[in-house]
Amino acid sequence: MKKKQPTVADVLHYAADKCLVAHSRYGESGYEKFSCIAVSDAVFRLTGECHKQTSELSVRVLEGLDNMGCNTGSFRLFTKYGDHPHEFSEVNHKVQGMRYMWLKWAALMAEEQGV
Repeated sequence: MKKKQPTVADVLHYAADKCLVAHSRYGESGYEKFSCIAVSDAVFRLTGECHKQTSELSVRVLEGLDNMGCNTGSFRLFTKYGDHPHEFSEVNHKVQGMRYMWLKWAALMAEEQGV
């Protein structure tokens, strides 16, 4: 029996809930500061695809986020809100909340569209 391919909504929910760091857990294995990496990691965890950044599903999800106005290619996107992109061990909880809300909102939009 073939395993069901996760939807875009599945990936976004998983990225927000399981891969994106929310609190002081950053630095522990399995949590990412940036939403784009969280998405790629979610695709890998849900599908087992080794080339997670270039997989078809990853590309679809990241392109969808870009189309919604979330520039997933810019790690400086939230610097005006106090994010410090070069301080990888530092987590600004306000900024992480913004990233989380982007991913969750996008997941809900993807559910609504059936993707």
